[in-house]
Amino acid sequence: MTVYKILSDPAFALVYPDFATISLRTPDRAGFLLAKSGKAPFGNAWVESPALLDEGKTIPDISRLSGPHLVFSPAAHDCVAGLLNELGEWLPVVLGEATYWLFNCQNQIDEVDEHASRLDEYEEIQALGFLPEQVAGQIIWCTTYGVGRGLFCTDRLRSLVESNALTGLCFSRDLTARN
Repeated sequence: MTVYKILSDPAFALVYPDFATISLRTPDRAGFLLAKSGKAPFGNAWVESPALLDEGKTIPDISRLSGPHLVFSPAAHDCVAGLLNELGEWLPVVLGEATYWLFNCQNQIDEVDEHASRLDEYEEIQALGFLPEQVAGQIIWCTTYGVGRGLFCTDRLRSLVESNALTGLCFSRDLTARN
């Protein structure tokens, strides 16, 4: 089974929630900060807000944000929601007249293959591998190994994204890749 690190396609803009505004408007700021770091669901800490957009590039179907977060266009959400519903939470983000969806992945695999994984003195991931029995049957997950907070998937998600010609993501077999 092939494992991929999910990365942003630099040819596309990023669509992202206005986290600063949400942080100021939420009734649960501590819960919001915990969720933004990928350590908990947003739940009641989420406040719907307008999306922000990088200027000068094409709007993608899916934006890869930091941590365990992806933002899906309405069409991309329709394609993948059935596959991902049990693995995280969907939170509304408004871009113009459309409702985009922040996917906050809650599926974590924190145990890594100790023989294939290594951190440097700053807890940065130098090498990473997952045990085959841990990723068998998985679709998408995040890990708290190291400070990278990566987001990973198997062919099930990559194939669905590619077969629907959804834009905005790259899938790297190099699990330490950065972008």
